[in-house]
Amino acid sequence: MNQKNNMYGMLVKISMLLVVLFSINDVSAQQSGPADLGKALKIGAEFQGPKKVNVMRGNLNTVDWSGLKDKIIVLDFFDTYCATCIQAMPHLQKLQQEYRDKLQVINVTWQDKSTLEKFFATNRFLKENKVNLPVIYADTVLRKLFPFKAAPHVVMLYQGKVQAITFNRLVTAANILQLHNKAVISLPIKDDFGTVALMDASAGDQKSTGVSMSGYQDGVPSKPLKFELDSISGLFKTTISNRSIFRSLLNIWGLIQKPSFL
Repeated sequence: MNQKNNMYGMLVKISMLLVVLFSINDVSAQQSGPADLGKALKIGAEFQGPKKVNVMRGNLNTVDWSGLKDKIIVLDFFDTYCATCIQAMPHLQKLQQEYRDKLQVINVTWQDKSTLEKFFATNRFLKENKVNLPVIYADTVLRKLFPFKAAPHVVMLYQGKVQAITFNRLVTAANILQLHNKAVISLPIKDDFGTVALMDASAGDQKSTGVSMSGYQDGVPSKPLKFELDSISGLFKTTISNRSIFRSLLNIWGLIQKPSFL
């Protein structure tokens, strides 16, 4: 009996550790309080950026939103403790260099300047990859226009309109060229406040054992790894909502080998 209790206790501890790992990107949502979804911009909405923002790094001393109208503006919301955000920065830097006439990537964060200065000065991964993108810091406006719970969170603007609210892995050369050439693009929507059910109600009760997967669904909020003990069957149910299998595996691998970019 004691052995069973010890095993259960160990499983609980491991589960808590995994939840912390997968939830690390959700911490930033607590910094700005509850989101006012009534002020949130939707895809297709007109965008008029804040008149004044705090900018550091990169090639921008200020942000002239109207002057960037003919470029695709990628707002990449991040936190300094978001591993996925940091990992993607070299890729965004390369895109910025290759498509500088069509693209302007801007990192956006709620964090203050001193925190960011220390972060960029000491992060060897970003230094080695020569990342120097413009950063809007101490943001209090853009986050309200594009609320989210988990970073990274990406907004694509073009011709004064919101073209996409999506995931950073979808900021690709192909998508940039398509949006620039056609002035329209359809990408999966990242909606951390959605209320759509992940599983179709017509599917009925799920099996007590086995694995069930569904494709990405707009309107379903992404949720980190979660363990639940079924009091009736005594089995554990593990769920990850609206996240790619590959990305989930990378996060789990982070438990085994600490990412070099943190």
